[in-house]
Amino acid sequence: MFETVERKWLILYGLAFVFVMFVVLILMNKTIDIIPFLSRRKQQHRVNSKGKTYWTNTLQNPILKVTKEELPEGFIPERYTMLVDIVWGNSRTFGTDAPYRHILHKGSGDLQTLVEPNFFRKDAVSCPMASGYNMPPNGLPKRMNPGIFADPYLNDIIIFMDTEYDNKLIRESVRIPDIPLEIPFRLGLIVQNSTLEVYLNCKLELTKLLKGRPIQVEPEWYGLAGKAPFAGQVQSLKLWPFPLTVLEIDTQCPMPIEFLNKQLPCSSTPAQPMDMDLTKVSPSQPKQVDELGYGNSLSVCKST
Repeated sequence: MFETVERKWLILYGLAFVFVMFVVLILMNKTIDIIPFLSRRKQQHRVNSKGKTYWTNTLQNPILKVTKEELPEGFIPERYTMLVDIVWGNSRTFGTDAPYRHILHKGSGDLQTLVEPNFFRKDAVSCPMASGYNMPPNGLPKRMNPGIFADPYLNDIIIFMDTEYDNKLIRESVRIPDIPLEIPFRLGLIVQNSTLEVYLNCKLELTKLLKGRPIQVEPEWYGLAGKAPFAGQVQSLKLWPFPLTVLEIDTQCPMPIEFLNKQLPCSSTPAQPMDMDLTKVSPSQPKQVDELGYGNSLSVCKST
């Protein structure tokens, strides 16, 4: 009889000990990620409550621009996170001495008045062409933080950062080579003081230690601006006023990326459905745009 009572008390003591340890672990999770599930929920809450998403309906609102008033509260040039969905239509170029092909940038509005026509208009049957416009040197805005462009000739993405070093303004860059055509992907940038991290589909692609410190530029963001945009689509720009952690970045993937415009602009072949399961994806002088040699384009778009 006494052995039975003693065993019951041992069981109760054991259950009480397990309960106390569970409470302690929950309290410790405020500073140490001991319980991954609870930690992920905390990360997801901060991501959802502090970030903002733009350009989600590019068919109805094809002008890709974010104004100062629309930015997340507390957005500063030295500490932020950016994610954007991109699909590269084809490798069309603008001929010899071609400019960099614009994808998006935050900074000066050199290309602001040149956002029409665009790829998303239903009545657009060819690539946007221009004549008589004197572009900035190399097609690059005066100030960028960041600037995301396609190489003038290659299927490479180049990310520019204007920084200040030794009381001088310099332009630094990194390159992501061999971007595949007609496969949607999610590009991410995390800027933390003098460190730039580049993510592809929420996986770290490269890290660059900037020589200088990112400078303050104009607050507006522009997508596919000017008369030399890259032949592709951009949508779902997401901004946070702080660097996301590894766990927070992970909450943004994997997920299918669905583009609203199923038919890629100026594509040499009919576009396939744009759903992608991310778990399975492994300088010259200014020139007239009409002198850039559109006839040398690799796409099926007709020059005008």
